[in-house]
Amino acid sequence: MSVVGLIQKEFGGKLIPYESIVTVGTTPVKIVENNPERAAVVIQNIGPYNAYISTKPQVSVGNGLLIFANGGGITYLYKEDGYLAIVELYAVAPAETTLYIQELVISK
Repeated sequence: MSVVGLIQKEFGGKLIPYESIVTVGTTPVKIVENNPERAAVVIQNIGPYNAYISTKPQVSVGNGLLIFANGGGITYLYKEDGYLAIVELYAVAPAETTLYIQELVISK
């Protein structure tokens, strides 16, 4: 069976990738919306400053999950991380940096 067939069998549809680039600065911003159809989200910091992410809008520098500058990243998968793969996420940085985000969303 192909990978496409395995995905369709598990999810009852296909996974659609969505990409976005978000600029993050000293004020917390929402980087992904709550989406119960999301199977995975990958966040990579492609900017020059560290970023911090959290499920809480009150995320602050030094108070969140650290995403290192110039390539640091995190992945949330529904099978491994459960609820974290679908919740809204917020980010902040000590200076302007850029996050690349890819979401895999179930499409029936």
